[in-house]
Amino acid sequence: MRGSVKWQVNTILSEIKQIGESRHEIKQQTEYSSPHELSKQTGIHSYKTLDTYRGVAQNLLQYAKDNGFTRDIERLTPEAVRSFLESKLQEGISYNTLKTYTAAIGKLETALEKHNGSTYNLSQAAAEVLQQARADGARPSEQHRAFQNPQAVIQNISNQDYRTIASFQLASGLRLSELNHIRPDQLQERDGKMFVSVEQGKGGKDRIVEVKDRQAFQSYKSLVESKQQTQGKYSGKFVFSKSGYRAAVSSAAVKAGETNRGTHSFRWNYAQSQYIEKQVHENKPESQAKLEVSSELGHNRESITDHYLR
Repeated sequence: MRGSVKWQVNTILSEIKQIGESRHEIKQQTEYSSPHELSKQTGIHSYKTLDTYRGVAQNLLQYAKDNGFTRDIERLTPEAVRSFLESKLQEGISYNTLKTYTAAIGKLETALEKHNGSTYNLSQAAAEVLQQARADGARPSEQHRAFQNPQAVIQNISNQDYRTIASFQLASGLRLSELNHIRPDQLQERDGKMFVSVEQGKGGKDRIVEVKDRQAFQSYKSLVESKQQTQGKYSGKFVFSKSGYRAAVSSAAVKAGETNRGTHSFRWNYAQSQYIEKQVHENKPESQAKLEVSSELGHNRESITDHYLR
Protein backbone atom coordinates (compact mmCIF):
# COMPACT_ATOMS: atom_id res chain seq x y z
CA MET A 1 0.00 0.00 0.00
CA ARG A 2 1.31 3.43 -0.91
CA GLY A 3 0.68 6.72 0.85
CA SER A 4 1.68 8.54 4.00
CA VAL A 5 1.81 6.78 7.35
CA LYS A 6 -1.32 8.62 8.47
CA TRP A 7 -3.26 7.79 5.30
CA GLN A 8 -2.35 4.10 5.39
CA VAL A 9 -3.34 3.73 9.04
CA ASN A 10 -6.65 5.55 8.55
CA THR A 11 -7.44 3.41 5.51
CA ILE A 12 -6.81 0.13 7.31
CA LEU A 13 -8.53 1.03 10.59
CA SER A 14 -11.61 2.19 8.70
CA GLU A 15 -12.24 -1.53 8.10
CA ILE A 16 -13.21 -2.03 11.74
CA LYS A 17 -14.53 1.40 12.70
CA GLN A 18 -17.93 0.89 14.33
CA ILE A 19 -18.48 4.26 15.97
CA GLY A 20 -22.05 4.61 17.16
CA GLU A 21 -22.75 0.88 17.13
CA SER A 22 -23.38 -0.83 20.46
CA ARG A 23 -20.47 -3.02 21.47
CA HIS A 24 -22.73 -4.78 23.96
CA GLU A 25 -25.24 -5.73 21.26
CA ILE A 26 -22.51 -6.93 18.91
CA LYS A 27 -20.99 -8.96 21.74
CA GLN A 28 -24.36 -10.61 22.41
CA GLN A 29 -24.66 -11.58 18.74
CA THR A 30 -21.11 -12.96 18.47
CA GLU A 31 -20.03 -16.53 19.22
CA TYR A 32 -16.63 -16.69 20.88
CA SER A 33 -14.66 -18.93 23.23
CA SER A 34 -12.12 -16.43 24.59
CA PRO A 35 -11.64 -12.67 25.04
CA HIS A 36 -9.01 -12.75 22.26
CA GLU A 37 -11.47 -14.37 19.85
CA LEU A 38 -14.11 -11.77 20.76
CA SER A 39 -11.64 -8.98 20.16
CA LYS A 40 -10.83 -10.41 16.72
CA GLN A 41 -14.51 -10.33 15.78
CA THR A 42 -15.38 -6.85 17.00
CA GLY A 43 -14.29 -3.41 15.92
CA ILE A 44 -13.57 -0.01 17.47
CA HIS A 45 -16.62 1.62 19.02
CA SER A 46 -15.46 4.96 20.46
CA TYR A 47 -13.61 7.98 19.13
CA LYS A 48 -11.30 7.97 22.14
CA THR A 49 -10.25 4.36 21.54
CA LEU A 50 -9.89 5.05 17.82
CA ASP A 51 -7.58 8.00 18.50
CA THR A 52 -5.45 5.92 20.89
CA TYR A 53 -5.16 2.90 18.58
CA ARG A 54 -4.57 5.09 15.54
CA GLY A 55 -1.70 6.80 17.34
CA VAL A 56 -0.09 3.46 18.22
CA ALA A 57 -0.49 2.16 14.65
CA GLN A 58 1.06 5.32 13.20
CA ASN A 59 3.92 5.08 15.68
CA LEU A 60 4.48 1.43 14.75
CA LEU A 61 4.47 2.02 10.99
CA GLN A 62 6.77 5.04 11.32
CA TYR A 63 9.16 2.91 13.39
CA ALA A 64 9.03 0.13 10.77
CA LYS A 65 9.77 2.68 8.07
CA ASP A 66 12.64 4.37 9.96
CA ASN A 67 14.28 1.09 10.91
CA GLY A 68 14.21 -0.63 7.54
CA PHE A 69 11.37 -3.11 8.09
CA THR A 70 8.79 -1.77 5.62
CA ARG A 71 7.04 1.37 4.36
CA ASP A 72 3.89 -0.60 3.58
CA ILE A 73 1.39 -1.23 6.38
CA GLU A 74 0.23 -4.41 4.60
CA ARG A 75 3.76 -5.80 4.92
CA LEU A 76 4.16 -5.35 8.67
CA THR A 77 5.78 -8.38 10.28
CA PRO A 78 5.88 -9.88 13.78
CA GLU A 79 9.59 -9.01 13.84
CA ALA A 80 8.81 -5.31 13.31
CA VAL A 81 6.19 -5.41 16.09
CA ARG A 82 8.57 -7.15 18.47
CA SER A 83 11.37 -4.67 17.78
CA PHE A 84 8.99 -1.72 18.13
CA LEU A 85 7.63 -2.83 21.51
CA GLU A 86 11.08 -3.70 22.83
CA SER A 87 12.25 -0.20 21.90
CA LYS A 88 9.32 1.24 23.85
CA LEU A 89 10.26 -0.84 26.88
CA GLN A 90 13.80 0.47 26.63
CA GLU A 91 12.39 4.01 26.69
CA GLY A 92 10.72 3.15 29.99
CA ILE A 93 7.02 2.88 29.19
CA SER A 94 4.88 1.40 31.96
CA TYR A 95 3.37 -2.08 31.89
CA ASN A 96 -0.12 -0.60 31.53
CA THR A 97 0.98 1.40 28.50
CA LEU A 98 2.50 -1.72 26.99
CA LYS A 99 -0.86 -3.47 27.44
CA THR A 100 -2.56 -0.63 25.54
CA TYR A 101 -0.01 -0.96 22.72
CA THR A 102 -0.67 -4.71 22.61
CA ALA A 103 -4.43 -4.19 22.36
CA ALA A 104 -3.99 -1.59 19.61
CA ILE A 105 -1.76 -3.94 17.60
CA GLY A 106 -4.37 -6.67 17.98
CA LYS A 107 -7.01 -4.40 16.46
CA LEU A 108 -4.63 -3.38 13.68
CA GLU A 109 -4.10 -7.06 12.89
CA THR A 110 -7.86 -7.60 12.75
CA ALA A 111 -8.23 -4.67 10.36
CA LEU A 112 -5.38 -5.83 8.13
CA GLU A 113 -6.77 -9.37 7.89
CA LYS A 114 -10.21 -8.03 7.07
CA HIS A 115 -8.71 -5.72 4.44
CA ASN A 116 -6.83 -8.33 2.43
CA GLY A 117 -7.58 -11.75 3.89
CA SER A 118 -3.98 -12.52 4.87
CA THR A 119 -2.78 -13.82 8.23
CA TYR A 120 -0.36 -11.59 10.17
CA ASN A 121 0.34 -12.95 13.68
CA LEU A 122 1.17 -9.44 14.93
CA SER A 123 -0.82 -9.88 18.13
CA GLN A 124 1.11 -13.05 18.97
CA ALA A 125 4.42 -11.17 18.76
CA ALA A 126 2.99 -8.37 20.93
CA ALA A 127 1.71 -10.88 23.49
CA GLU A 128 5.16 -12.49 23.69
CA VAL A 129 6.80 -9.14 24.46
CA LEU A 130 4.13 -8.42 27.08
CA GLN A 131 4.70 -11.82 28.67
CA GLN A 132 8.47 -11.31 28.69
CA ALA A 133 8.06 -7.84 30.23
CA ARG A 134 6.05 -9.35 33.06
CA ALA A 135 8.61 -12.12 33.51
CA ASP A 136 11.29 -9.43 33.72
CA GLY A 137 9.46 -7.87 36.65
CA ALA A 138 7.10 -5.34 35.09
CA ARG A 139 3.79 -4.90 36.92
CA PRO A 140 0.63 -2.93 36.07
CA SER A 141 1.41 -0.11 38.48
CA GLU A 142 5.18 -0.11 38.04
CA GLN A 143 7.06 2.88 36.66
CA HIS A 144 10.50 2.12 35.28
CA ARG A 145 13.23 3.69 37.37
CA ALA A 146 16.96 3.52 37.95
CA PHE A 147 18.48 0.78 40.06
CA GLN A 148 19.24 1.84 43.62
CA ASN A 149 22.60 0.07 43.39
CA PRO A 150 23.44 -0.82 39.76
CA GLN A 151 26.87 -2.18 40.68
CA ALA A 152 25.26 -4.70 43.03
CA VAL A 153 23.02 -5.85 40.18
CA ILE A 154 26.03 -6.28 37.89
CA GLN A 155 27.96 -8.21 40.54
CA ASN A 156 25.04 -10.63 40.87
CA ILE A 157 25.04 -11.50 37.14
CA SER A 158 26.64 -14.96 37.02
CA ASN A 159 27.34 -15.03 33.26
CA GLN A 160 30.61 -13.17 32.59
CA ASP A 161 29.60 -11.98 29.11
CA TYR A 162 26.31 -10.57 30.36
CA ARG A 163 28.13 -8.92 33.26
CA THR A 164 30.47 -7.23 30.77
CA ILE A 165 27.51 -6.08 28.65
CA ALA A 166 25.72 -4.70 31.72
CA SER A 167 28.79 -2.75 32.84
CA PHE A 168 29.09 -1.21 29.40
CA GLN A 169 25.37 -0.39 29.21
CA LEU A 170 25.65 1.41 32.54
CA ALA A 171 28.72 3.32 31.30
CA SER A 172 27.31 4.23 27.87
CA GLY A 173 23.53 4.46 28.30
CA LEU A 174 22.98 2.47 25.10
CA ARG A 175 19.70 0.75 24.36
CA LEU A 176 19.71 -3.04 24.37
CA SER A 177 19.25 -3.09 20.59
CA GLU A 178 22.27 -0.79 20.21
CA LEU A 179 24.52 -3.06 22.28
CA ASN A 180 23.72 -6.00 20.03
CA HIS A 181 25.01 -6.48 16.45
CA ILE A 182 27.90 -4.09 17.07
CA ARG A 183 31.27 -4.14 15.26
CA PRO A 184 34.70 -3.70 16.90
CA ASP A 185 35.41 -0.57 14.83
CA GLN A 186 32.43 1.16 16.45
CA LEU A 187 34.45 1.21 19.69
CA GLN A 188 37.34 3.63 19.32
CA GLU A 189 39.90 5.55 21.37
CA ARG A 190 41.03 9.00 20.26
CA ASP A 191 43.21 11.50 22.12
CA GLY A 192 42.97 9.50 25.31
CA LYS A 193 39.16 9.37 25.18
CA MET A 194 36.87 6.42 24.45
CA PHE A 195 33.85 6.51 22.16
CA VAL A 196 31.12 4.23 20.89
CA SER A 197 29.61 5.02 17.52
CA VAL A 198 25.91 4.15 17.39
CA GLU A 199 24.66 3.43 13.90
CA GLN A 200 20.98 3.44 13.00
CA GLY A 201 19.73 3.90 16.54
CA LYS A 202 16.08 4.60 17.32
CA GLY A 203 14.53 6.56 14.47
CA GLY A 204 17.50 5.70 12.24
CA LYS A 205 19.72 8.21 14.02
CA ASP A 206 23.50 7.92 14.30
CA ARG A 207 25.35 9.34 17.30
CA ILE A 208 28.69 9.16 19.08
CA VAL A 209 28.80 8.66 22.85
CA GLU A 210 31.87 9.21 25.01
CA VAL A 211 32.42 6.42 27.54
CA LYS A 212 34.33 7.51 30.64
CA ASP A 213 34.61 4.14 32.38
CA ARG A 214 37.84 2.75 30.88
CA GLN A 215 37.52 -0.72 32.38
CA ALA A 216 33.94 -1.14 31.15
CA PHE A 217 34.93 0.11 27.69
CA GLN A 218 37.98 -2.10 27.30
CA SER A 219 36.23 -5.22 28.65
CA TYR A 220 33.31 -4.75 26.27
CA LYS A 221 35.61 -4.08 23.31
CA SER A 222 37.57 -7.25 24.08
CA LEU A 223 34.32 -9.21 24.24
CA VAL A 224 33.12 -7.78 20.91
CA GLU A 225 36.46 -8.52 19.24
CA SER A 226 36.73 -12.06 20.56
CA LYS A 227 33.15 -13.15 19.88
CA GLN A 228 32.23 -11.45 16.62
CA GLN A 229 30.50 -13.63 14.04
CA THR A 230 32.76 -15.03 11.32
CA GLN A 231 30.10 -15.92 8.76
CA GLY A 232 26.49 -15.32 7.80
CA LYS A 233 24.48 -12.10 7.73
CA TYR A 234 26.03 -10.88 11.00
CA SER A 235 29.62 -11.56 9.99
CA GLY A 236 31.98 -9.13 11.71
CA LYS A 237 29.41 -8.28 14.40
CA PHE A 238 29.01 -9.27 18.03
CA VAL A 239 25.64 -10.95 18.61
CA PHE A 240 24.15 -12.09 21.92
CA SER A 241 20.80 -13.35 23.17
CA LYS A 242 18.68 -10.39 24.22
CA SER A 243 16.24 -12.62 26.07
CA GLY A 244 19.11 -14.32 27.88
CA TYR A 245 20.58 -10.98 28.88
CA ARG A 246 17.22 -9.71 30.10
CA ALA A 247 16.70 -12.83 32.18
CA ALA A 248 20.20 -12.55 33.68
CA VAL A 249 19.68 -8.91 34.68
CA SER A 250 16.22 -9.64 36.08
CA SER A 251 17.54 -12.49 38.22
CA ALA A 252 20.48 -10.41 39.43
CA ALA A 253 18.18 -7.51 40.32
CA VAL A 254 16.09 -9.82 42.50
CA LYS A 255 19.21 -11.03 44.29
CA ALA A 256 20.32 -7.42 44.79
CA GLY A 257 16.96 -6.54 46.37
CA GLU A 258 15.90 -4.19 43.58
CA THR A 259 12.27 -3.36 42.78
CA ASN A 260 12.99 -2.72 39.10
CA ARG A 261 14.32 -5.62 37.08
CA GLY A 262 14.66 -4.50 33.45
CA THR A 263 17.83 -3.73 31.51
CA HIS A 264 16.36 -0.28 30.77
CA SER A 265 17.14 0.71 34.37
CA PHE A 266 20.83 1.00 33.45
CA ARG A 267 19.87 3.80 31.02
CA TRP A 268 18.12 5.59 33.87
CA ASN A 269 21.25 5.31 36.02
CA TYR A 270 23.39 6.59 33.14
CA ALA A 271 21.09 9.58 32.52
CA GLN A 272 21.05 10.57 36.17
CA SER A 273 24.81 10.28 36.66
CA GLN A 274 25.51 12.21 33.44
CA TYR A 275 23.14 14.99 34.43
CA ILE A 276 24.87 15.38 37.81
CA GLU A 277 28.27 15.33 36.11
CA LYS A 278 27.32 18.06 33.63
CA GLN A 279 25.45 20.40 35.96
CA VAL A 280 27.28 19.94 39.26
CA HIS A 281 30.83 19.11 38.22
CA GLU A 282 31.02 20.80 34.82
CA ASN A 283 28.95 23.81 35.94
CA LYS A 284 26.67 23.74 32.88
CA PRO A 285 23.25 25.43 32.95
CA GLU A 286 20.32 23.12 33.66
CA SER A 287 18.88 23.46 30.18
CA GLN A 288 22.18 22.66 28.48
CA ALA A 289 22.86 19.71 30.76
CA LYS A 290 19.44 18.20 30.00
CA LEU A 291 19.83 18.70 26.26
CA GLU A 292 23.26 17.05 26.22
CA VAL A 293 22.01 14.07 28.23
CA SER A 294 19.05 13.74 25.87
CA SER A 295 21.40 13.70 22.88
CA GLU A 296 23.62 11.05 24.46
CA LEU A 297 20.57 8.87 25.07
CA GLY A 298 19.62 9.12 21.40
CA HIS A 299 16.85 11.71 21.72
CA ASN A 300 16.74 15.33 20.64
CA ARG A 301 14.50 16.96 23.22
CA GLU A 302 15.54 18.56 26.49
CA SER A 303 12.23 17.51 28.07
CA ILE A 304 12.97 13.78 27.64
CA THR A 305 15.70 14.05 30.30
CA ASP A 306 13.06 15.03 32.88
CA HIS A 307 11.55 11.58 32.31
CA TYR A 308 14.81 9.95 33.42
CA LEU A 309 15.38 12.27 36.38
CA ARG A 310 12.14 11.41 38.17
